Amino acid sequence: MAWRSVWFIVAVGLFGPDFTDSAQSAAVVRKVTCWTARVVGTAILALIAAIAIGEGVHPARLFETLPVALLTVAMLTMVVGLVVAWKWERIGGVLILGGLAFFAVVNHGVRLNLVFGPMLAVGLRRGIEWADFSASCCPPVASPSKSRQYSVAS
Repeated sequence: MAWRSVWFIVAVGLFGPDFTDSAQSAAVVRKVTCWTARVVGTAILALIAAIAIGEGVHPARLFETLPVALLTVAMLTMVVGLVVAWKWERIGGVLILGGLAFFAVVNHGVRLNLVFGPMLAVGLRRGIEWADFSASCCPPVASPSKSRQYSVAS
């Protein structure tokens, strides 16, 4: 273990939050992992968009053969899952993991590289929310409340 890691652990232990309450520590861990998954998911979307713009996406070439078409559908499912996970975490996690599993089946395996490794981590984090059945760790921004109900007088 590097000395930097040791000093970081000591500093967090001395000056960090008090984790004597397990509910408090669980809430902090959930919030940190949730926002980490959101930031990583956004970075993956930016990377995929940059690659798509740089390479030039030709719709006819995306579906020219059956394996390419299936891989395109799997990748689009993962991308939609990353976007959906901002509002509905559980559904987004299922889409990410389902798309990744479909991609692995069609491609005869997946190397966990710069895109698929973090995507798997984000999907698993969102999948934990699905299995937990508790309240969302990152609740969406509440819509403005309707203080008055306006009706049209007849």
